[in-house]
Amino acid sequence: MKFLKRLTISIFLLSSLIVSNANAGDCKARLGDFDWSSANIHTAITTFILEKGYGCEVSVTKGSTTPIMAAHYDGQLDVITEVWYDNIIANYEPHEKAGTIINIGVNTPDSQQAFYVDKTTADKYNLKSVDDMKDPKIAALFKDPEDPSKGRMTSCISGWTCYTVNLVKQIEYGLDKYYTNFDPGSGGALDAAIAGAFAKKKPIFTYYWAPTGLMGKVDLVRLTEPKFDSDCWNSMSAVVEDIKANGPDAYKKSCACEYRDMALTKSVLTDWAKAHPKETDFLKKYTILKDRILPLKGKIKTEIDKMRAVAEKYFALEEFEVVKQDFGIDIEIEGEIPLVYMKDASAESLETSPWIIKIRNFNHSGSLKNYPYIISLATTSNFQSFVNLMEDINILVSPEKFQPVKFKPVSYTHLTLPTNREV
Repeated sequence: MKFLKRLTISIFLLSSLIVSNANAGDCKARLGDFDWSSANIHTAITTFILEKGYGCEVSVTKGSTTPIMAAHYDGQLDVITEVWYDNIIANYEPHEKAGTIINIGVNTPDSQQAFYVDKTTADKYNLKSVDDMKDPKIAALFKDPEDPSKGRMTSCISGWTCYTVNLVKQIEYGLDKYYTNFDPGSGGALDAAIAGAFAKKKPIFTYYWAPTGLMGKVDLVRLTEPKFDSDCWNSMSAVVEDIKANGPDAYKKSCACEYRDMALTKSVLTDWAKAHPKETDFLKKYTILKDRILPLKGKIKTEIDKMRAVAEKYFALEEFEVVKQDFGIDIEIEGEIPLVYMKDASAESLETSPWIIKIRNFNHSGSLKNYPYIISLATTSNFQSFVNLMEDINILVSPEKFQPVKFKPVSYTHLTLPTNREV
């Protein structure tokens, strides 16, 4: 009797994974992280390498853009792994010029921010630009439940600079007459609002950015805006900073244009960089290389082929799928693992699979007496060898005992006890 299992392995394609085995001893790194997924990925990878490769003691502080960057400017956070430079240039540049922080290069070479509409609605109503949105009938398609007199534009989080940028853009474009600038509350809630709209097949008008995993799962149409102009952007940024400091009443007539597609960067405190030259050199080299994501070739393809061979050794393999993501790839391994009825632990050594689903008798006389069996996930004696082989292929691949395993649902009829096999 078999039970279907899906194993997902994420591989990030980095320019450098060269680390030192030397223990840095005095190395301490205070990292700042944000409330969105791409930053979380970079912070997690950087933390892993600084700890395992350089012997650093790493602490991570997570929050919205404004407090995290303020802590960085004040010298309380040493490293920021993802900086949306253009969004915060008015605040970042003075500290950079003063020499207290250093921009140490690109982490993601190509990113974008924009206003989007779901493709179904965009195609049906021929929505191509922000001007096309200035119509009461169009706004009604995106009705805001909290203010039914207007449509809802799902925006940034109020702690992110882009929230205020979008507010100014709405006013300058005349969209504020038709739409609210809705704060979803968190990056996860923003993702959920977009994904939920697609799941329910409802229209959505939203701000979003790329690269993200969500952009690979939904079909959004980017609305055109006035072309990026540095003078216009600087004028708008001054108003944005005034509003952030003094509230919405500080708005003054300005200008608005599209976000500039930009490279995302990394930032460190100057003093920390001087004290940690090897670690800083690693951070400078750390980047996502776009040309190694598509197509999959060279060393990456070789690694994938090796992983497939390992999967075939340990699983009754049904599917081995490579799913391209913005920051790398996911490998989804789907196959069969044993469902075993057992009286003792000896069966665990008899299975090829790193995991088994085991069923044991549950002898209980109390309130649980009507539940005769315990069903649980367990590793076998082959688990560690499976882990070792995967880690030998790629340092970032390290399966855990109970993660990242995802189970596909099966019908209760498939969970009958085997009649021809007992241990």
